[in-house]
Amino acid sequence: MTEAGSLLVIREAHDALIDFLKVLKYPIPENEQGGSKDEDLVKRHLDCAVINYVHSINEMAELPRYDTVRGMFSEGEPLYPNGRIMAKTHVQIAVRHPRSIRGYFRPIPEHEQ
Repeated sequence: MTEAGSLLVIREAHDALIDFLKVLKYPIPENEQGGSKDEDLVKRHLDCAVINYVHSINEMAELPRYDTVRGMFSEGEPLYPNGRIMAKTHVQIAVRHPRSIRGYFRPIPEHEQ
C-alpha cells in the first residue's frame, strides 16, 4: 500500500466493492472515530473491507496471493509548526499467511547486551 500501482489497485477495488454492495443492498462500511478527539478515523472498517475485497478478487481470478500487506499511516498532530511529520505516523504489516514467515528478529534487552 505504499506504491503507486498498489494504490491504483486499492482505488479500483474500492469502487468495485461499493458497486457490489449497492447491488446487494448491503450497508457500506465506514471508517469511524476511535474516540471523541480522533480525527484520524482509526476504526478502519471501510479500509479493511476494501483490502479484503482485493484478496477475494485475486483469489476468484486465480491470481497470486498477497502473503503480507504493508501500509503507512500518517496520524496525529504535526511534530512542529508547519510540519508534515506527524506524531503518530506508523507502518502496519498484516501477515495473511503465517507460513510465509521465514524468520523474525527478537530485540535483545539492554540488560543482556
